[in-house]
Amino acid sequence: MTSGNLDAAREWVEESLAICEEVGSPQDGAHALLEYGKILRRQGHITQAEEVLEDALERLRKAGDLRCTVRTLTALGIARIEGDEPIRAREALVRSLELGRTLDEAQYSRVALAGIARLLVSSGRMRDAATLYGYAEKLGREQRIPVTTPSMVKRAKVTESLRSSMGQAEFDRSWQEGEAMNLDEAIAVAFSSHVG
Repeated sequence: MTSGNLDAAREWVEESLAICEEVGSPQDGAHALLEYGKILRRQGHITQAEEVLEDALERLRKAGDLRCTVRTLTALGIARIEGDEPIRAREALVRSLELGRTLDEAQYSRVALAGIARLLVSSGRMRDAATLYGYAEKLGREQRIPVTTPSMVKRAKVTESLRSSMGQAEFDRSWQEGEAMNLDEAIAVAFSSHVG
């Protein structure tokens, strides 16, 4: 999505938030806040994105909307990665995985696992990172989960960096281990990770 499209999307979401406020629709307002936070993150307004996503999370919890709680935890975790808060990022992503596993939320489990893999790269745990990326890629193919162009570009850079630092043979072994895993096994790797 171009910056112009993001600007337009932001305007629409801001209008949606105003309407939800006016008609007294807190759950719809929380959904709009989730989208607003994601847009702010993609525009580089990380601190504001975190604040908006934390607000959305609180509202969705109160509404009992578990599915969108998973989505918001994932978005918040990614925003915290980009805000250089690895410990708090991992906390949000792990909570997303815990809840998402009970709801069969494959798309957001995939994003959360890839987010934890990014954190593992930063912590120097390349083997586990490559394993989680391998599983996340397999899950994306199996579930036919769409990936945005910016996400594909980021992922290509990270995997190339992993391949370069690990060496082709070790990278391939770790990646293939990930592809051979099931969701519970991948989550176990993610839960055993320590960052910071």
